[in-house]
Amino acid sequence: MPDQHQKGNEYLTSMGYEFQYIETLIRNVFDSSASKEKLLQLRNAIAEEVERIKSTFSLKVLSIEKNQVERFFQYHQQALINLLNNLHKFSLTPKEERSINMEPTFNELIRFSGYQLEEIIKFFQTDFHSYFDLDIHIPELTRERVLKALKESSILLEGNLSKFEIDPALLAICLSTLTDLLKEPDLKITYRKVNWIKGLIAELLQLGGASHEGALLNTEVQSMLLHLNYNSNAYLKYCTNIINHELSKAETLTCKLEKLAFHYKVVSQSRVKPDFVFDLSSPSLKEQLSEWILEEIQFLERKQQLSVAFPSPTEEHVTKDFKLVFDMSVSQFAYFIKTLTETGVIQNKNVSELIRFLAKFVKTKRSENISYESFRIKYYNAEDNTKGAVRNLLHTAIGYINNN
Repeated sequence: MPDQHQKGNEYLTSMGYEFQYIETLIRNVFDSSASKEKLLQLRNAIAEEVERIKSTFSLKVLSIEKNQVERFFQYHQQALINLLNNLHKFSLTPKEERSINMEPTFNELIRFSGYQLEEIIKFFQTDFHSYFDLDIHIPELTRERVLKALKESSILLEGNLSKFEIDPALLAICLSTLTDLLKEPDLKITYRKVNWIKGLIAELLQLGGASHEGALLNTEVQSMLLHLNYNSNAYLKYCTNIINHELSKAETLTCKLEKLAFHYKVVSQSRVKPDFVFDLSSPSLKEQLSEWILEEIQFLERKQQLSVAFPSPTEEHVTKDFKLVFDMSVSQFAYFIKTLTETGVIQNKNVSELIRFLAKFVKTKRSENISYESFRIKYYNAEDNTKGAVRNLLHTAIGYINNN
């Protein structure tokens, strides 16, 4: 009893093969005994058949059962690629095996035939993109043109982007995809990879043509690579290193958590271009970055919880009623704090919160408990004798520094 796969093939055969005639025409191109006139006739016949296929193939697809359309379409897609590869292989035939008199016409017909077959593939990719197999290897003729274009683009991009203050490591990562392919001329390339590279080149050229500041351009490039789903290990590591560098500058766990929450928001709200991925075997860059950021957030939250549940020995010995004692009046202390705030020594921006905190945890030689309202009034209204007293205190402190 025939299996399901065999039944599917029989069904495709019964539906007809649309490229039978153009295959015959291409085989005639391979005929080394053909006259110049015959080759010219073939050229016209191939062009006419390609136009026929482009005008009638859509109607043929509509006549196929829905559950068989994808297989029918990809069967023809693979047949086109096989034709192109055979054409490329035959173009490498030693010249001595062909007539010298027909050499120019023959070479021109080979190029023309390849161009016409590629036109059908472009038509397939544009009009039947939902059925087009992006993960099939591109034909050899197409690969040669892609590599040539990549070489030219890499030189152009490096020249354009090097004019801007872009992070050298980020620039190297952007260009590495192009240079890596050029280093491996025998590497098989899929249509998905070609689409991704074309998208990368277009985006980089657009960024290079705009005017950006260095830091802003770096951010734009990073957003673009996230949009194009550049899920390489090298770029994922670059992204996590950037975030870790920011976290190292944060002074508190709360600040670290705020930075991570911001990055998680940016990544989560980013839009990834459909069908675009650098490495099909790996999760998307958005997924990997989101997971990494969440793990960092969970780690810091646990660390924060432990610090509250198990305070350090130093914290355990601080009594609840402990206060800083200043040998100053409330007026002098208020102006002293204002001096440190206005000169940027104290970085707190919310003065009300600062006054409220100090009123709670500070006492002076005359006041065991400082009134918030009294502190606030004296903070904003300092008398001359108060300023003089604080000036003398600071001179005493400077004298100590100079002598020790």
